[in-house]
Amino acid sequence: MIIVTDTGPLWSFAVVGRLDLLGRRLKGRVEWCSAVADEVRRNIGVEPALAEVFTQDWLPVPIDLFDLGSSYVAEAFRIRHSMAGPEDHPKAHLGEAESIVLARSLKGSVLLTEDLALIHRKTFGDRLWGTESAQMNRSYRRGV
Repeated sequence: MIIVTDTGPLWSFAVVGRLDLLGRRLKGRVEWCSAVADEVRRNIGVEPALAEVFTQDWLPVPIDLFDLGSSYVAEAFRIRHSMAGPEDHPKAHLGEAESIVLARSLKGSVLLTEDLALIHRKTFGDRLWGTESAQMNRSYRRGV
């Protein structure tokens, strides 16, 4: 099973200095997108611990949706537009949107996120994991 991670889980584990725990569970099964990597990079000034994300050997090179095709990029922008408010930064929710599109495009994958879980559960169903949800706990017990 491939696990596509959003920014939130990376941020949460980085600020407590335990990216190693996340890596132990995800190594060899994780993907992430370039928008998430950009979001992490942009926020290092706000949260210096995020710099550790880029030192993790278990995180592969981020996938750029442009490499997958224009239809994937268009879908990500459509999703981002549906999540963003008029006052939001132009790149707000782009990481979540690209992660959703990436997870949908990778057969048998799930999305690991803490953002907008209730909004997207209807469209993602059991393929959406929240770091704060009981679903993640059940998956952890199963060894996922």
